[in-house]
Amino acid sequence: MTTPKFMIGDKVFARMRGYPPWPAKVEGVINNTSTKTIKYRVYFYGTKQIAICKQEDLCSYVENKAVLGKPKKSKGFNDSLLEIDSELNVSFNDSDISKVIDRTNSENMNIEDEVKNDCVRDVCVKIVKYSPVHHNSEDKTKSSEDVGTTVPKSYQSQQSKDEITLRLSLLKNEKMLMDIDYNIQNCLCLNRADPDTCLKQLDELNAMELNSLMIKKHPEIVKTLKNLQVYIGNISCWNMTNEEVEIFSSKALMIQQKSKIIYNKIQSLFSIPFGKTFTEVFEEEQNNLKSYTMNMAPEDFYCLFKDPTNFTVEEK
Repeated sequence: MTTPKFMIGDKVFARMRGYPPWPAKVEGVINNTSTKTIKYRVYFYGTKQIAICKQEDLCSYVENKAVLGKPKKSKGFNDSLLEIDSELNVSFNDSDISKVIDRTNSENMNIEDEVKNDCVRDVCVKIVKYSPVHHNSEDKTKSSEDVGTTVPKSYQSQQSKDEITLRLSLLKNEKMLMDIDYNIQNCLCLNRADPDTCLKQLDELNAMELNSLMIKKHPEIVKTLKNLQVYIGNISCWNMTNEEVEIFSSKALMIQQKSKIIYNKIQSLFSIPFGKTFTEVFEEEQNNLKSYTMNMAPEDFYCLFKDPTNFTVEEK
């Protein structure tokens, strides 16, 4: 079986027809056991598009930057170089150090994604763990200390079955939010697009009951919705007829409109003072949440169902 050459988080140059090798980041590995082939889901810097690429169409960004990373006239290419270099935040004069840092980052991202998916999928276990129906208060306090954080008294207090059901419902909603975000990005790629699936996912997202904590824990959905508001597809490379272009363009416009509605809905969950933008407020809220949860184990963070930044003195 073919071994994956790249990992999630790796910075690469990705080749697409009609474009020069473009700075990108690996966001997923697709290992087809039946055909023994490996493909990658990559995010293109600058254009913020997603595509599925073969392994032979990717090469290491760090190792090939000197040759492939020279400024070009292609629209957005130079911006993509600035964006990926800013994210790497390393000196490319020392390629060995760069590769070590890049590999470390990718491994951390991979582990974090696995923990995030596992803990949300196993929310029942987490709810039962802290539920006094199964543990006394002494046991719960010990558990909270073991993970390096303080569980508020309200979190440890006696909970009815209805309240436990509510917890489970909220965390299942988060799992649905993660799935929708992934599905949207996966159906709108540079080399193909499924606008109907995207519209369906947006309808499901719009019907969800969201809260500010959910969005702060999964901020990637905000970025996705922001990008969708200017989505036009990759029509020039899809060999479409005039009729197909017209149909796709109308659906792309619907995607823009629906994503804007949901984006505004999310904004309404936050209090935005006069003179500040939603982006500024959201970044502050995220940093505030991080400061409250910096000592939490990842699985406990992703299973939070109450916003710790809103706890009163009595609850702490």
